[in-house]
Amino acid sequence: PVSVIEPVSNISVSNATSPAVIKWTASNSSNTCVTGYEVCLNVITLSDSNTTCKNVSKNETSFAINGNTYHCTIYNATITTLGVYGLRSKPFYSTQVFLPTANIDILINISSNKNTSTILVVSQAFTLYPYCGTNVTYCVSHRNPYSEDCEIDLVPGNVPNNTLGIYSGTSCNLYNITLNLTYYSATVVTALSK
Repeated sequence: PVSVIEPVSNISVSNATSPAVIKWTASNSSNTCVTGYEVCLNVITLSDSNTTCKNVSKNETSFAINGNTYHCTIYNATITTLGVYGLRSKPFYSTQVFLPTANIDILINISSNKNTSTILVVSQAFTLYPYCGTNVTYCVSHRNPYSEDCEIDLVPGNVPNNTLGIYSGTSCNLYNITLNLTYYSATVVTALSK
């Protein structure tokens, strides 16, 4: 008779491949006692949390995550060993967060159209990293005469077509654009001029 069944060990979640994969080391319990594994994935974004579970064969030591994986999203993987007589091991879990590697400065583009005297500010960060941004503040100022226009605490998901702003300008003026983006757990300040 078996009263205890051993949990798995060494859980990892990796997005080095697509789709991302959960891997673990098999239970040390006898193969005749183990019937399979329950794999649960809890996905937490800034606004939502969702958990899915699936039973897999005792011969499996990896599981492909269904769908895309995103930066700044928390992935909690929990594996429970299933055994004969309805036995269940203590759950073994691992947490992983994939953070952006790109500098936010690279993802901001400022362009101007001299025919329409407009300045366009666009940030691709909102498309590439939709779950990273909590808010963005930006200001546009010019020297002659001095004026400043600011938008404070915009939610990245509410920025249409990644466009922060379209501004009418006048010839021979220097326009300074300053952006302050709060991304996941850090704030990145970017000062650009055109």
